[in-house]
Amino acid sequence: MIGKIKLSCIIVIACILLGTMSGLAVEELKLTLNDTIELAEQKSPELMVISLSLENAKLDYQERKLTNLTSESRLERLSNELALAQAEKSSRQNKNKYIIELTRTYLNLVQSEAELVFREKEVDFAKMKLENIKVKYESGHVENIQFLQQTIEYNTSLGTLKSLIGRIDQQSLELVNKIGLERGVKIQVSSIDFSAYKITLEEVIEKTLNNNHILDLKEQQITLFEEQLRLAEISNKSKIDVKKLANNLAILKLEYELEKAALINDTQKQYYNFVQSFDQLQLSKELVHITEEHYRITQEQVMAGLLTNTDLSQVNLNLEKYIYDYQIALNNYELSILKLQQVMGFALGVSSL
Repeated sequence: MIGKIKLSCIIVIACILLGTMSGLAVEELKLTLNDTIELAEQKSPELMVISLSLENAKLDYQERKLTNLTSESRLERLSNELALAQAEKSSRQNKNKYIIELTRTYLNLVQSEAELVFREKEVDFAKMKLENIKVKYESGHVENIQFLQQTIEYNTSLGTLKSLIGRIDQQSLELVNKIGLERGVKIQVSSIDFSAYKITLEEVIEKTLNNNHILDLKEQQITLFEEQLRLAEISNKSKIDVKKLANNLAILKLEYELEKAALINDTQKQYYNFVQSFDQLQLSKELVHITEEHYRITQEQVMAGLLTNTDLSQVNLNLEKYIYDYQIALNNYELSILKLQQVMGFALGVSSL
């Protein structure tokens, strides 16, 4: 009887433990960058706030429009449309900022995982050199200082690796939080493929100006003020009133030109950053190809007895470093495209990638 009770207790405890373990189970999601953005568009509280704020701005626009349905002047109508355009611009900018930050968070994790491969090889190589020099030290062929230096190098590389592993865990958690997922989810990322984005500076400036609805509305405001000034000049308006209208018109035109010039200037800066990131990517790609060829030649020399396995490991480590640098350059290039699209007035999201 007592044995049966003990057995029952064991079964109950086992069930509780199994339930607890299943509750602590980590859900793994394998997500591409597009998958991540698409999931965030469904889950992110930040994007929900941005969307609801824009919806309120549209409701305010409709309310003002209905209130002034019969008495609304052309100037009031333009002011109402300008307020809506400003709200839409703000909403688009906030969403774009979120998408760029999310993309950066994702790519930081991709970059760290690429670095992990390099750091593991770095530790292996440092360990190999330490073992080699230890044999020489024990046989009296090298000084104590050389053995100590190699020991420090190995411990340093090992510490860097451990620190990186901790950073990867932190970046993974940051990505989960940024998307809006619950804790306990682990995301498996994948590196992005290179895809050239071809566009000239002239095309970028043209798209930037064409997509700027606020500038269009301000042009209409200027036209309206010009009409009001002409009417004031042929009516019984006082010279002071006419002068004020003329000044207001001049202010509008100056503000328009200043805003347009600032927009073009920002566009040019972002375009040159984009070009620079592309050039850096091409350089990194070339270094990988050169080192791959160097590695192939070194393999042949090792087989011929001209070089040692240590020499081959050094070249292999250099190759992994250049592959890691290429991943950094590729990530920077991808972000530069998004920033360029942002300044052109595009709404970023899955469709823009």
